[in-house]
Amino acid sequence: MLSEDSPLLGAIPELDSMAVVSILTLLEERCGFAVEDDEVDGAVFVTLGSLVGFARQKLGA
Repeated sequence: MLSEDSPLLGAIPELDSMAVVSILTLLEERCGFAVEDDEVDGAVFVTLGSLVGFARQKLGA
């Protein structure tokens, strides 16, 4: 089971660069926002919580 503190990059072998792109594309399509290249760095994918925080910020929440 995942929690906000669950590590992502480096902890989940399947989470490679292609998976990161897929996740970002899915977020853009489902949530209706655009992600610019300069907005994404490793800090976004440190934990599930950091990824959720990034999405919330993009949604203005």
